[in-house]
Amino acid sequence: MEPEETKPCRFCRSMVSVNAIKCPFCNEILHAGYREHLASMQSEKRDSSRDGTAAILSLFVPGMGHIIKGYAGNGVLWFGALDYPSMLRRLASVDHVALAMGLAGRSSLQN
Repeated sequence: MEPEETKPCRFCRSMVSVNAIKCPFCNEILHAGYREHLASMQSEKRDSSRDGTAAILSLFVPGMGHIIKGYAGNGVLWFGALDYPSMLRRLASVDHVALAMGLAGRSSLQN
């Protein structure tokens, strides 16, 4: 049986197999293609974790979700396209209606 060819790990300088993908001593990825693959998978995972944040922010501030996801131009268009004063008036009227219904419900329960 032939001795296995080895080379020094470029991170910890320990001797590892020339076919090693990961160093058994420092746990660093030695294979360049595999390292790039792992990096791309991690970036996709980070992007998907932003989906929930973007959705929740969009409920409160339309367009903010686009900005969080990296689509600043679309987010700014949402800001410009919406009529915030009329939105605030509608929200205020809904609050008054809900408050009036709540008060009316309480007065009928007391009688």
